[in-house]
Amino acid sequence: MPSSESLLKGRQTLRCVVCGSVQSRQQRSATGTRQHCGTCFHSWRTSSIAFPYASIAMCPTGTSRQRIQEQCEFIESNLKQHVPVVLEIGCATGELAEAVRSRIPITRYEAIEISPAAHVARDRVDQLFDRPLADLISAGELKVGSFDMIIMSHVLEHMPDVTSEVAAVRSLLRPKGMFFVEVPNGSGNPNLPFDDNISHLHFFSPTSLLWLLARHDMAVKAVTSGARLDGRYPDSLRVAAFPFGLPVVNRNMLSDHPKLEGLGKIAVWGAGTVTLEFLANFFDPSRIAFFIDNSAERLAGPCLGRPVYSPEALLHQAYSAILISSFDHADAIDANLRRICPDLKCPVLRMEDLL
Repeated sequence: MPSSESLLKGRQTLRCVVCGSVQSRQQRSATGTRQHCGTCFHSWRTSSIAFPYASIAMCPTGTSRQRIQEQCEFIESNLKQHVPVVLEIGCATGELAEAVRSRIPITRYEAIEISPAAHVARDRVDQLFDRPLADLISAGELKVGSFDMIIMSHVLEHMPDVTSEVAAVRSLLRPKGMFFVEVPNGSGNPNLPFDDNISHLHFFSPTSLLWLLARHDMAVKAVTSGARLDGRYPDSLRVAAFPFGLPVVNRNMLSDHPKLEGLGKIAVWGAGTVTLEFLANFFDPSRIAFFIDNSAERLAGPCLGRPVYSPEALLHQAYSAILISSFDHADAIDANLRRICPDLKCPVLRMEDLL
């Protein structure tokens, strides 16, 4: 067979199915033709062989308990809230479902599997659907905004229309719901230039996967590469994404820290940019007695409605603890503090202690 370089054709006018760019090139392989986007580096088939999912049982052959454990650990580490209702799309024999349920308290676990593997998965989930996602939504069997987590593990690359599939996933997620998705990273194998699996219709790059999710209002919290599926696919992308929303501001986020619990008003050393960037946003100013600073400019006026004194004020003002509001100069400030107050008995905290 000719080299892959010799099979690359001139630029085409086909738009990328992920980013919409027209900067793509065509390539032929043993199982059909594909386009390679020059903007987001996604690849997709322009012709393919119909894969007989209805007659071939999809199963986790070649995978290991370690892989499923790593998936569970990734999911757990990125959960923002309790996930009582879960949907897994393409659950195969349900091994991941069984593992997730053993580690995470889930009220209801629903799944979709259109291959004969469904008969095994049925006993591992609360409800098993054997029809495509779009059909279930159209029929009203899956409701908009009804799931706290949706899982697609090595499924998205099989979907003819990834844009519609991800849009459907997004519609089913609750506002704080999590989308866990895992796909081969490019060819899925660093020793191969491309993936010619006849059942795979899309070949994701890290850029194209994140781009696809972003286009559907999902912000990626975590992404890893190098996740192993099996010997054929030792390199997969693993992502945790959530519906995008403006950050929720908690003005007491830092002042409610356990290290400040039970303490009265504190003195803050530093009325500069770190205080502006952190305490002004995330600290209850009523917890602050006063500020300490060496800058004559800052000593001229209040900071966050509190007075600003020179360091010597620590010898005669009342406070229950001292917070060093600096990162770069924290060591120097601490040394200066100990010099001024050699008999200091109250707690001394640094900003990094609260973060």
